[in-house]
Amino acid sequence: MKTLIHLPVFAVLLWLSCTQDTVRGGSGTETTDSFAYLASGAPASNCKVFLIDQSNWMKHALSGDYLLDSATAAEDGLFTFRNTGSYRNKLLSIQIDHDSAGLCKKSIHVDDLSNSTFVLDRYSKLTGTVKRAEPDAALRIEGTTYRTTVNADGSFSFKKIPPGNWAVIAEDASGLHSAGTVPVPADTVVDATLDGQWNDRFLVTDFECGFTAPLAEAAGISPFWYLFSDSTSKGYDFETAQWVVDASDDFTKSGNSFIDAYVKMVDGDGHKLFIDGKLDQSCSFPYIGIGLVLYTDGNNGVNLSDADSIQFEAGGAGTVRLIFLTKHPQYTSKVRFSYVIPLTSENEIVSIALSSLEINEQTEDSVKISWAEASGHVLMMEFAFYDSENTDVSAVNAVIDNIAFRGTAIEGTIGPDVTDQ
Repeated sequence: MKTLIHLPVFAVLLWLSCTQDTVRGGSGTETTDSFAYLASGAPASNCKVFLIDQSNWMKHALSGDYLLDSATAAEDGLFTFRNTGSYRNKLLSIQIDHDSAGLCKKSIHVDDLSNSTFVLDRYSKLTGTVKRAEPDAALRIEGTTYRTTVNADGSFSFKKIPPGNWAVIAEDASGLHSAGTVPVPADTVVDATLDGQWNDRFLVTDFECGFTAPLAEAAGISPFWYLFSDSTSKGYDFETAQWVVDASDDFTKSGNSFIDAYVKMVDGDGHKLFIDGKLDQSCSFPYIGIGLVLYTDGNNGVNLSDADSIQFEAGGAGTVRLIFLTKHPQYTSKVRFSYVIPLTSENEIVSIALSSLEINEQTEDSVKISWAEASGHVLMMEFAFYDSENTDVSAVNAVIDNIAFRGTAIEGTIGPDVTDQ
């Protein structure tokens, strides 16, 4: 994690000179000392600091045991966590709350808490409505302790939350469910409309936060996007917001097809994923596509055995082949399932029964299985454009949005064999 320091150099050096080195080594008795400051440079005196188990936040949110530790900063902004050795194998979030400002950093290691300085941003306010309010429903901000209730008219308000790209999780009598993703800049009031049809829907990503998939992250999945074609393979670098060429030794170039993908706002109707590319018709097998890795701890993938369909918004020219890469439950083999979708010029809601996915015809008979057998370990999902479905098309333009699985709540996508590693 990169920690921003907005303090006078003298103050930082003075603090470091007076701070004892923390004890390390996994004994279970490690101590971390850190500072919290406001953007003005003043110490965030008496601020509350929460240490959160991010890797299992969704699993433990209903029982409330995702909060690992808490502390209160001293007058000089110093706060300490003791006995942190047991957190060494956990993915953490740190949430810091002051009267006027806050901070929540995700995906940090316990070592990032040692001798670090955290600078708080002014709070923002998130308000809005839920399309269809559920009785007694509550809303949570994933990876944090922030929680509010949905009013009878469907309205809600988080009065003080730090800036960030947040997944909003709905909680009702049936469990925890994805309600939408919202980018929240610092010191602003954001008004959002959230999906209310959540009881059997796991919204993976709606692209409101660029190429992140925060709702998948909330469930303990570590997703990342990649581009592929017969000429190159690229991964998305979140720090630089760029596609980076993957110089994999096992990649063999066979053509000159190319692809680009970007997220933009469409007529005030939200952000959508745009795919631009060209199929090299002189190549014997031209292809382009974009994929989403859905690995979890142990690379066991997500559990879609309870999901009955996948739903997304799509439009464009030609056809797209939806592909799932799954892990064979008995062997080391990977098995591909696919479904061909004709696109239309207007964006349409596409709903595909997962039971209708067909196993790749090139799969060896010895490892052929049904979707029901393979659905417990889904590793990747791809949207691919192949020559066989786009014979007369060289230019590919497509729009994709709101990728969701129906029939399963968000916490149902992670089986106990995955999260208990």
